[in-house]
Amino acid sequence: MPTFEQTENLVKERITWFRKGTNDIPNYIHSLNVRDLLRAHWFDETVQMAWLLHDIIEDWDTTFDELRELWYSDQIVRLVDLATHNKETEDNFQRRKDMMKRLEEANDKNAWAIKLADICDNVNSCHTMPNIERKKRFLYKKCPYFVEQWNKRFWWTEFFQEFMNRYLKQLFKLLEWEE
Repeated sequence: MPTFEQTENLVKERITWFRKGTNDIPNYIHSLNVRDLLRAHWFDETVQMAWLLHDIIEDWDTTFDELRELWYSDQIVRLVDLATHNKETEDNFQRRKDMMKRLEEANDKNAWAIKLADICDNVNSCHTMPNIERKKRFLYKKCPYFVEQWNKRFWWTEFFQEFMNRYLKQLFKLLEWEE
């Protein structure tokens, strides 16, 4: 199996664009931020590696078969699959709905943690979203669903509290802007 360092290098090699709404923040920084968030909340390297690989599957041209060919464990590939929407499903809403259904059916705490950390970092940087309607959709529709799901699994943790603090901070900023 590849090392953690090799996985980080793979991510930096494959993710070459800039974050949406920016022209100076490499997109792989999101992957590293989420890795750091999972690490800070004591999730092991398996979960951290699954997160890193999630982004190269979801947003780039890497496949699950390629991960298996690179000798990533079945557990890592499974976590990546659970936390990743199927980009072959054309309807954006449906692909996310399908992913949520898989997450709910699997009820895997580590897969939910990967998704929470992903959304947590997205909340932290949603101010870079160029479209106000997209930001509203993210903060008013997408995040409340995740709050409900994570409240079931992580409500007592500092991890969940960090997400809620970030979410409420952005929500209040948006509400101030709308006044």
